[in-house]
Amino acid sequence: MNSSPLPPVIEITENSDKTSESENENIDSNEFYKSQDEVEIEIMPEIKFSLDSFSEEKANNSAVRIMELEQALQTENWRFQQEIFNMNQEYHSTISHMSMELDIYQTKTKIYRKQIEEMKKELEITKKNLIEEQQIRKTLEEKILAITVNSEEKESSLLALLEQRDQDNFQQRTENEKLQKRIEELNDELSNRKLMKQESHSTIGMSITDSMDADFLKTNESDSSKEISKKFADPIDIALKEQLAKLNLHGHFRKQQSNVYCYGNKKVYIILKNGKLLCRCGIGFQAFDDFIKNANFKANSSPPKVVHRRSNTASGDLHKIHPEFEPGNGYSPDSSKMHLKNRVGTPLLGSSNSSKSLRK
Repeated sequence: MNSSPLPPVIEITENSDKTSESENENIDSNEFYKSQDEVEIEIMPEIKFSLDSFSEEKANNSAVRIMELEQALQTENWRFQQEIFNMNQEYHSTISHMSMELDIYQTKTKIYRKQIEEMKKELEITKKNLIEEQQIRKTLEEKILAITVNSEEKESSLLALLEQRDQDNFQQRTENEKLQKRIEELNDELSNRKLMKQESHSTIGMSITDSMDADFLKTNESDSSKEISKKFADPIDIALKEQLAKLNLHGHFRKQQSNVYCYGNKKVYIILKNGKLLCRCGIGFQAFDDFIKNANFKANSSPPKVVHRRSNTASGDLHKIHPEFEPGNGYSPDSSKMHLKNRVGTPLLGSSNSSKSLRK
């Protein structure tokens, strides 16, 4: 490594040391020479020689001392320069390392800022989605509430309908049991009549008995048919006919199927609860009178016209399709099968076949 020149401070220090030493030597020599000039005459040559040798030796010692000081000064200067150089190297390495860390920090900062911006955008999107989900949830809750209310209303209507159906079925079973007992009694009575005819021997008695039996059977047949028709008649049709008769609105209702009636182009579901008619056209039941008022019926209005014969046959008004409403007629849609069964299984009371069989 090449040694650089000494700093100005060090040079000033060395010059000052040299100057001080040379000045001291000059002062001593000047004083010596002055004293020598003053006593030159008195000094002997031997003393003069000794003084010269002393001054020369002292000069040599001073030169050696100066060289040693210069060498020590150069060594110290080199050591100081080496320390400065090492510190400089350390500082440079530290600065370069910190520069690299600063670059890495700046790079990471850019990446983090970019990620923060992306996260902010995602947060905004999440907030919007959350608001939309809350609105959708609120809408769904409102719809669920409406459906719940509607389902409760329908459930109450269905429960009322089921209760009415159960009551109707129970009444129907009771009436069927009574009718069955009545039929059995009539069959027993017919059997007894046959036995009585077989035991009679006189022709006159037989003719009288035949005429009496025929009259009795005809009477019983008409009474039983009326009783059966009355038992199997739909109580809703009967109550509806009575209400229409009170309001003079015959023909406005046409029965389509069980509990379903047509009014114009609308279908009305009618049930009988606690002896009162309840109508449902849409949601919820209402009393028959309220339904008539809401439907804006007019008293004495003309019934709707039916053009096709088949429509009259299939769904005509209460007078045509259900003749059980007419007094003295025992037809009923629900009881027609039982009538046919009775006609097939047992002979009708008062018929010609039964009278012939009795005569035999």
